[in-house]
Amino acid sequence: MLLDEYKSSSEYIIRERPADNPWIPYIPKSTSIETRTGRGALALRDFLGYSLNPQITPIENTLNLGYPVIDKDKLSKSHSSYFTYWKNASHKTNVYSYKNIDDYLSKTKFTDKVAHGSEFKFLGIHLGHKHTMTSIFGENLINDTTSVFGELNVIANDSVYRMQYSDAIQKEILVDYLDSEFIKNVHTLHPYELYKMYGSLVMTNFCSGGRATAYYVGTHLKSSSEEEQESDLSHEINDSFTWKTNDTGNVNLSIGRGKNGVWSTTRNFGHIKFSATTLGGNAFGFVTPQEVGNTTLDLTSWVASLSNESNNVISKFNQNGLIPVTDFILELNIKNRLRNYINQSTEVSVTHKEPMLMIGKFTANSIWCWFNDRFGNPYTLLCGSFSGSDGVVKTNNWINGITNMFKIKVLSNDTTLNTNNAKEQLASPDPFYNIGFQNIGFHRYKKLIHQGVVYLIDEEDKVGFSIYNNGILINEYGLKDYISSAPAATISYSKLIDDNYKICCL
Repeated sequence: MLLDEYKSSSEYIIRERPADNPWIPYIPKSTSIETRTGRGALALRDFLGYSLNPQITPIENTLNLGYPVIDKDKLSKSHSSYFTYWKNASHKTNVYSYKNIDDYLSKTKFTDKVAHGSEFKFLGIHLGHKHTMTSIFGENLINDTTSVFGELNVIANDSVYRMQYSDAIQKEILVDYLDSEFIKNVHTLHPYELYKMYGSLVMTNFCSGGRATAYYVGTHLKSSSEEEQESDLSHEINDSFTWKTNDTGNVNLSIGRGKNGVWSTTRNFGHIKFSATTLGGNAFGFVTPQEVGNTTLDLTSWVASLSNESNNVISKFNQNGLIPVTDFILELNIKNRLRNYINQSTEVSVTHKEPMLMIGKFTANSIWCWFNDRFGNPYTLLCGSFSGSDGVVKTNNWINGITNMFKIKVLSNDTTLNTNNAKEQLASPDPFYNIGFQNIGFHRYKKLIHQGVVYLIDEEDKVGFSIYNNGILINEYGLKDYISSAPAATISYSKLIDDNYKICCL
């Protein structure tokens, strides 16, 4: 298969898929956590190492609970000191207000709870919170330009649950302590399915206890600055609840100013409505919004119910207590797609498509080869120029190497290189430029098998592919012969991490 085989006209087939290996898509079958473990209700300490899919606010709501990412049982048996639990009876209240509902995350300082959280936008949390507020107060009030939004959180902590985490521990987990079902799902699900199933975060440090959250909307009467309006509502919220501890240590907690109370202590609001909910303890609260100046929600008995530890839930996540799920994935194409979903909350239609290689020329002396995976996602393998006889030989060697490796359909698609579709593929956040582009000599790939995954790696240029060790999946990419004949790698899996190998998941 040579450079001069590629026409500069429309798409055409250079090589058909071998007749003895017809395309049969691999359709993974998900396994429920209950079926796999036989375990019933989770204890709070079991949440460590679980994923969090924060679509519902407050994010501490365990309806956001995902699935195991870290094999906590295995890790705790090998390193029991990594896990610590202790009593920390305390309480805290926080109040914040925001004029623009899009500012919710920044006002709550949520990213402080996430290790290197400033790298993410977590748009899904914003959309989830907007949905919560709209379902409570209605679109008219949410979209009213005079509206100011606020939140009160009363947090009663009982204990702390912490899993030690560092760069060294992250590597240990990647090598030996990932949940086996998570590994399988990373390598078999569409990245969007993976995101919807697991979410964006992994829990490593939180407090247990209870949490009361009240959402507020006030209609401001003045055309003052956003900062002044937010400050006014924060004053109103602080004046709308009481937390008192009597001589015997019992707590009285209430929200609202009672019937015929003061509608606005700042006199800057026409109406202030609130809705309250509790997490942990005996359930209290109401969804239908009530006027602050005409309602009292007595939460004293709810606070008392938290003395029963069996009623405790996650009350708050501690600083850096949430780790991006991408920390536990080696493959760059999967990491990059997940980052895209986390930041953009993009809806994706999942379809299965025949994998194929596509090769074309930009100009007379430049070539582009990309790979469409089994979901139709494009990844750039080679994008460069050749000149002279030596350049042509090297490029032909590379093309022969990649087409002999993957026994799948090969297309030439020159005309689409100039279309918006091709430009979007090249500029999208997840094309995988490093494979091929950095090993133009196409060194022989070697085989490494680790935890049910086959890695085909170029030890010289530190690039490679990974594929779940399943016959149907391997045949889908036409890799059976190549994998069976590939020599064994001379390095261990941990070396892939140490040397920052660029791995693309198939």
